[in-house]
Amino acid sequence: MAAIVIALPIALLLLCIVLGMALLDLQHRHRDAKLTLSRLARERNEARWALRDVKQDVKQ
Repeated sequence: MAAIVIALPIALLLLCIVLGMALLDLQHRHRDAKLTLSRLARERNEARWALRDVKQDVKQ
């Protein structure tokens, strides 16, 4: 019985630490994904403007 009383809080603490580390990793991955999406959207817009400029040059 005494082993359970000692081991259970330690196990719960370790579980909280592991879950906290997993949450931090997910937050970093989410931030990286948002930055990647922002960069891709910016590059897409730049490509659209470049294509629009080329079309204007071809018309002239």
